[in-house]
Amino acid sequence: MAVFSNESAKLVLVLLAIIATPVLSGLFAGLARRMRLRRDGGMEASIMQPFYEFNQLIRQQAGPAEKPAMFATLLQLAFSLLALALIVLQRNLLAALLLQSVSGLMAIAANGVRPVGDESLRRMNPLKLFLTYQPLVLMAAAGCGLAAGGFGIDAMLGLPRPLIIELPLLWLTLLYVAYISSRQEPEKSLHGPLLAVERLAGCFRQASLLLFAGVVAADSMIMAGLLALLLGYGLATAEDLRGRLHWRLLAAWGWEFVYFACAINLSWLYIKYLL
Repeated sequence: MAVFSNESAKLVLVLLAIIATPVLSGLFAGLARRMRLRRDGGMEASIMQPFYEFNQLIRQQAGPAEKPAMFATLLQLAFSLLALALIVLQRNLLAALLLQSVSGLMAIAANGVRPVGDESLRRMNPLKLFLTYQPLVLMAAAGCGLAAGGFGIDAMLGLPRPLIIELPLLWLTLLYVAYISSRQEPEKSLHGPLLAVERLAGCFRQASLLLFAGVVAADSMIMAGLLALLLGYGLATAEDLRGRLHWRLLAAWGWEFVYFACAINLSWLYIKYLL
């Protein structure tokens, strides 16, 4: 009976995560937009504006997208939901990240390999950008496996102290990847309901990544979820902070430095646990 109760509680958490993820993501985006407009002296928008825009997309006529684009868009939503559910259920981390990766590839397949996002990302096509940052997520997972002795999320949360103590550089790398991936926008080739589903799938992919970061820094799934919420709000307002940083600091924080930091952290873990 205790096992049944525990599994039932986890299923309830999964449902809450699926419902709360798009709601909170929309509220954070609306609040960040409102704060930005107030700072710039523009007309304040409602914090519900992202929901209004989503509703308008759902009501629009579907664009002339071909069936492969529709299929890939639906697949990325399914894989992103499964990835989030596996993390909330405290299953295997590698399986969850594999599903999250496939969801990202389906997003690229649905849109085609073309430049997306703001001007800072236009120099990379989405596939090249994905292949640049996705290995960093797997490196963070490898670090968790070394420190925890396995890839079970329940074992990682059951350690005497949070993994962030052993993985500080890998944890910061996760935040950087989350920021870069959050700056991508759906390709304009999708319209109406397909574009709405695309944004919803991206929302769940981002939630999986932030919850992974929460697991690294917490000792329970509830605390991991709360940390993911704080990180999600931080990402929503990160663009304002980025605009205030000195450009040389931004230039120094490049992919070479990120990979070097991950290598340092993984080398320390290898020396500590395998030598």
